[in-house]
Amino acid sequence: VTDKFTCQATVKVKALVFKKSELDDYAKQYISSQMVESKTMINDSLKVKYNVKTSDIEKGKIVLSTDFSSEVYQTVDKNYLVTLLVGKNESEIDSVINDELGEQVSEVKVNFWPFWVKRSPTVEKAIKIELKFK
Repeated sequence: VTDKFTCQATVKVKALVFKKSELDDYAKQYISSQMVESKTMINDSLKVKYNVKTSDIEKGKIVLSTDFSSEVYQTVDKNYLVTLLVGKNESEIDSVINDELGEQVSEVKVNFWPFWVKRSPTVEKAIKIELKFK
């Protein structure tokens, strides 16, 4: 009988692992391959779920059951849209966007800078279009 003792052991561990980023990339590629060309995937909306169905450590094989999804939107040609917005005021910009994109857009927000400016620039490079998804 003793109050203290020291014990040493050697343990051998084997595991099958994969990078989640590789599974995410596969899901993105698969979803993209199934979409029509006029649609674009919202990357932040990607959802990937998986369960291990079988695994064989000796063979280095794992079978996963996967379920993935992503939201998509109608592709917007920003370059074309910029050409339509040159020199327009806020209401004209709103009108152009609604005429071009219609129901696809839920809200248009126009910011002119500095505050006294009332029309978009006459140089296309100075116009910035930002898409936001809710």
